[in-house]
Amino acid sequence: MVRHGRSLALSVAVNVAPSRLCAGKYSSDVQDMILSNAVADRVPIAVSGVRGMGFLMKYHIGTGGQLPAKLSSLLIKCLQNPSSDIRLVAEKMIWWANKDPLPSLDPQAIKPILKALLDNTKDKNTVVRAYSDQAIVNLLKMRQGEEVFQSVSKILDVASLEVLSECSRRSLKKLAGQADSTEQVDDTILT
Repeated sequence: MVRHGRSLALSVAVNVAPSRLCAGKYSSDVQDMILSNAVADRVPIAVSGVRGMGFLMKYHIGTGGQLPAKLSSLLIKCLQNPSSDIRLVAEKMIWWANKDPLPSLDPQAIKPILKALLDNTKDKNTVVRAYSDQAIVNLLKMRQGEEVFQSVSKILDVASLEVLSECSRRSLKKLAGQADSTEQVDDTILT
């Protein structure tokens, strides 16, 4: 319970005051602790760790920086986790961190995350599939146009490109034409 409380507190702190915790002398300690929480053996601790990773991701995108390699690779591992709860939270955080006003990530940074999300579009869990589609739409900034989609398509391998084209035809274009959800990802404070 103590570990869970600490992981929740750190996740909320990174959400509320990222500029204080993610820059300067605390940045590496905060990132290491969040990544450690995300790989915890207890699902509630891991879920709050993945939420913290999403808040870190949004901070790095918002400051115009690149995602740290450790953060990106662990995010991909979370998308491939056997627990659908972990996969779902990872997809929600990618969706949330890449919402409209923020700039796009570099296509090379998008590519491995996109491949993991494309794998989840074939998941047996319907909710995981749906959030994977939502995350892809925001990751590729499809509501603003096809520019990021086209630049990432140029660097994908043939198999991933086929899956992306199939998803685009099946659901992504329809989702991109709709307004983005206003769902809140921080459920630590109930209103």
